[in-house]
Amino acid sequence: YIIVYNTEAVSSPSNTASSYTLVSVPTLQFSGTKTDTSVTLVSSQPANGGELYFDCEGTCDTGINVWTTNQTATVTGLTQNTQYTFTVKSRNGDNVETANSTPVQVYTYASIPTLTPSASSVSEISLTASNLENISSGQSGLFFECQSSNCSNGTNEWVKNQSTSVTDLLTNTQYTFRVKARNAEGDETAWSESVLRYTLASTPSISSVTPVDSSSMNIEIENADNPTNTEILIKESTTGKYLNPSTNDLETTPVWSTFSSLSQPSLVKNLSSGTVYSFTVQAKNGDGIETATSSSTSSSTLLTSIEAILPT
Repeated sequence: YIIVYNTEAVSSPSNTASSYTLVSVPTLQFSGTKTDTSVTLVSSQPANGGELYFDCEGTCDTGINVWTTNQTATVTGLTQNTQYTFTVKSRNGDNVETANSTPVQVYTYASIPTLTPSASSVSEISLTASNLENISSGQSGLFFECQSSNCSNGTNEWVKNQSTSVTDLLTNTQYTFRVKARNAEGDETAWSESVLRYTLASTPSISSVTPVDSSSMNIEIENADNPTNTEILIKESTTGKYLNPSTNDLETTPVWSTFSSLSQPSLVKNLSSGTVYSFTVQAKNGDGIETATSSSTSSSTLLTSIEAILPT
């Protein structure tokens, strides 16, 4: 306080006044802890209990933008694989603020991708990754992997495309895939969940339909390049019925049977004599995707024998 004297050396002291010294601009660092949606920051501590104000450039202030005495702050609600710029400032006991600190830039981690497979043909499966951001920035990328045998074409390398095609695969064969991502700084995610997909089956064909007698026929089926466990459906076009290989009869309900379980030739019985029957065949893969129907092959049952009656 201050005392001022008059000419007679008489006075009273003034009111007491106090003031805080200024605080230095704090130093901001990345703490080393982050996820795909959060970043934790750490600041140097201002002297004499000064407060800190953490800030993020843009709309990324969840968990910060308040005065605090904590030296650490976790910013949440961030977007994966995205660079953010942070600063911190301080104020003393008189609420006099410092300038902002030197900015710190941090990339969030990439999120674990979601993988969707799709059979494109009898020898190709397409893979598409989703749950991605900024896949073209920096070292960002995807690594598709086939966990089965003999399926490396189109996989096993870092790429910046969210889709790839795995080629030179076997017909109607199941393959297992997974994918991982990395952010712009090269930090890799864990693997996605593994997904399974069959290639498509080839359309089988009928090589011959041969009458056996007046009520039955034999059908010879070619399985194309399908494995023997491929399911086959035989249809008679005129009646709209399907062959049940277990009973050799035509039925109204489709009966799928593995090629390996079919007799060759397959017998069809209880037909009408002297009647034309047309047969088609199709297959489906292990995921239940059906092929196109084969071309129709026809034949006629034999006429019933007529026993001649001699005149008496």
